Amino acid sequence: MIFLIFGGSASGKKEYAEKCLSAALSEAKAAACKSPESESDQPFCLVEGLEQWLDVQPCADDCVVLQQLAEKVEDAEKRAGSRPLVLLFEERGCGIVPLDKELRALRERNGKALQWLAQRAERVDRVFAGQGLCLKGAEVPLFAETDGASQTATALVSTIESSSSGISDAAQDSLSAASDECRRFILKIYRHGASEPNLRREYLGRRDCPLAPQGREALLRRREKERKNLPLTLLFSSPAKRCQETAAIYFPEFSPLLIPEFWERDFGRLEGKTWEEMKDDTDYRSWIASSGQSSPLDMEPAEAFAARVSAGFEKVLSCVDLTLSANQAQGLSSSDPARFAVVMHGGSIMELLRQLAERFPELVDTQLEGGAPCQDSPAYYHFMLKEGESLTLLGELSFGHLISCRLLEGKGE
Repeated sequence: MIFLIFGGSASGKKEYAEKCLSAALSEAKAAACKSPESESDQPFCLVEGLEQWLDVQPCADDCVVLQQLAEKVEDAEKRAGSRPLVLLFEERGCGIVPLDKELRALRERNGKALQWLAQRAERVDRVFAGQGLCLKGAEVPLFAETDGASQTATALVSTIESSSSGISDAAQDSLSAASDECRRFILKIYRHGASEPNLRREYLGRRDCPLAPQGREALLRRREKERKNLPLTLLFSSPAKRCQETAAIYFPEFSPLLIPEFWERDFGRLEGKTWEEMKDDTDYRSWIASSGQSSPLDMEPAEAFAARVSAGFEKVLSCVDLTLSANQAQGLSSSDPARFAVVMHGGSIMELLRQLAERFPELVDTQLEGGAPCQDSPAYYHFMLKEGESLTLLGELSFGHLISCRLLEGKGE
């Protein structure tokens, strides 16, 4: 039998498999790197890295590549013999669709392959933030009961049964139906409170500075306003101290899920400088004129920064989708959209809004009190947040993809 475990990058797939398959996983090696003889004493056969193999296939015809994938899986099944075949697969189908044509094609290939693997597998589990949800085959035993079955396999069956998602058959049917529906959610995006460099109006990128005392006091004054319309379902944050400290002040009852991709941009030689110090620098003026889309002064390349923020948002969407699916499957959903929040940096927020505005023009067409944006700046600049402020987005997911996004509230309104 085939046991498919999939999820985003660094989502905890291997750790989840270890919990399901017990301590024997720590002794197992990737099936592709071992001969049948050397792994014959293992109770299961593990294969990972198929998504990387897909990325490097030169053939542009996905049908041919999927046929080659089927042959690889069939070969792995033969090596597994009577043992279960465990596949770890990295999902790349959520979040903002890449602008690059080749990246879109690879992403679509990844999605097609995942669909085929899920159809072929007897059991399918999805993992995010180390938490798993069984989408298919919860009742399927991973180890066949044979006269020659080892004591290790029997112990693993008990471990797997004890770590199952606990969703009933009726709930599994509900989850399958839920995956065909569009699901709405609310995402509140906060800019962290002020640190000492912020108060000095310095460019602050990758320096890990804590909140300034004045910044803490300002957040405490705003806390009641920013906590309205709770309950909150999940909280995300950049790993930076100033973001985690902001999250702890606004939502002390939550331990945020950290998204490393949401770190601020590396400002290179601009780090620690002020506008007054740099206003006559030619490279700096060209960067300002490009609305931050150029990369002078040894800055992190704009393309790399954009890709990083996009990958972080993809992680958030994957977690939102998994949570909404689980809630609906267990009958916990309501008519009101579930609420999520994320604490980020000013530059990361603006980059995310830029990407969303390109895909969903209605995001910046929303009329807000305060007037129209400046004609010489991108429209999304109208939503630039000060320290501690927030804006609220209403999104809609279908099959894990963001299909609509609009602004509900801007600048902490």
